[in-house]
Amino acid sequence: LKRIMTAGKSKRIVKGKKTNKVDTFAKKVWYKVQAPAPYGNGKSFSFSPVNKSQGKKLSENTIKGRVFEVSVGDLCNDENFGYQIVRLKVDKVVKNTCYTSFDGLRFTSDKMGSLVSKWHSRIRAVTEVQTTDGYTLRVFSIAFTRRRTRQIKKTTYAQKSQKLKIAFKMKDIMRKTIAGGDIKDMCENLKENIIGVEIAKASAGVYPIQSSYIYKVKVLKAPKFDAGKFMDTFYDLGSSI
Repeated sequence: LKRIMTAGKSKRIVKGKKTNKVDTFAKKVWYKVQAPAPYGNGKSFSFSPVNKSQGKKLSENTIKGRVFEVSVGDLCNDENFGYQIVRLKVDKVVKNTCYTSFDGLRFTSDKMGSLVSKWHSRIRAVTEVQTTDGYTLRVFSIAFTRRRTRQIKKTTYAQKSQKLKIAFKMKDIMRKTIAGGDIKDMCENLKENIIGVEIAKASAGVYPIQSSYIYKVKVLKAPKFDAGKFMDTFYDLGSSI
C-alpha cells in the first residue's frame, strides 16, 4: 500500500507552509502572427505566447523561427483550399507583430485518401528544384490514371514504361515551372494547382490522367535573411499592410 506522509513527518513538506499558485501566463507576452501575401497578405491568424524578456534573452529572439501549421482554407476564407496545410515560419518581428514566410506544404490525410481510386494506377514523382530567389525545395507530385472514352475494360492500369514516361514529364514540368519564378509565384501555383493541370495535359498523350497534384513541398534550404527583400517577397505593402 502507498503510504501518505503527513505534514511535519516528511522533510519535503513543511508544516503550516502554503504553496503559492503562480499563473505561468502572467510571465508571458503575446505576439500577433500574420500570414504572407499568397495566403492572406498580412492577415492575423494566431496569437502566440512567449516568455517576457529577461536580461540578454529577448522575447523577440525566442519567437523567431517558430513554425505554425495552418489550413489554407482558413487563411483565404475559402473551404475549397481546406485540404492544403501550409507551414509558416516567423522570420521578422516588429513590436508585437510577427511576419512569417513559406516553410512547406502538405495535403491532409483525408484528401490523400479521397484521391485513391480502385482499379487505377498511381504515379509519383519527386524532384529538387531551386527558385530564382534562392530557395531549394523538394517537391512531391502524384497522379492517377483515368478511364478512356468508351472504354469497356474494367481496369485502367498503365504499363511500367508509361508510368516512367509520365513521371519524367511530371519532373520536367515541376522543374521548369518552379525554377522560372520566385517562392511567391510557386505558392500561387500550388494554391490553384496550376502545375497539376499542366501535368495532366502533358501526360494525356501517354495515358489519360484523372487528377494530378503537388501534395507536399519541403524547404531544404532558404536564402540568407534580408529584411528589405523579405517584406518585398512575402508581403504586398500597398494593399493590406
